[in-house]
Amino acid sequence: MRGRRVSGGSVSEVVAVVHVSMDGVLQETASPGKFWCREHAELHHGLLYAARALLLGLPALERLMYAPAAYPGDFAARLRQIPKYVVSTAPAEPGWNTIRVTGDLAGRVAELRAEPGGTLLVYGDVELAGVLIGHGLVDELKLFIRPVLSGTGPRLLNEAAEHTEWRLTGVMTLGSGAVVLDYRPAPRC
Repeated sequence: MRGRRVSGGSVSEVVAVVHVSMDGVLQETASPGKFWCREHAELHHGLLYAARALLLGLPALERLMYAPAAYPGDFAARLRQIPKYVVSTAPAEPGWNTIRVTGDLAGRVAELRAEPGGTLLVYGDVELAGVLIGHGLVDELKLFIRPVLSGTGPRLLNEAAEHTEWRLTGVMTLGSGAVVLDYRPAPRC
């Protein structure tokens, strides 16, 4: 993962991971089912181990906490150990290395981005990803597109604050038929 350079030091980037069907309907990140293949697992492993922390809403944290059997051994251990910044007014979960984020979300995430280290990973939380995109705080959007048409359901990034343009920076086809598209915000003229 690349970091932006500021004053001679590398700073953190916010990377949002979102799973969708071909028609843009959100898919559960925690249960990719038959679309989970070796390459998918390796990619998620790499993202998780490159991250210095997760950024999550409370529902996403709860999905991660209550589905540990779905994750292979060291992946589950890393999920428990990695710091998790949780956007919630509810108390932090003991034992899961959570830090509650309240108040000015955009300001707090901007502060976290200014710190050196690995990436800040928004994992399976499309609502939070949409809010952060709206504030210009997402440096990379990884769309895992599953080869299915869902028809109905919640759509990808319905709540983005304004029109933004992105540039495609990478494409990976997985053995399962899923495709991962990497996007970064397009430079402003």
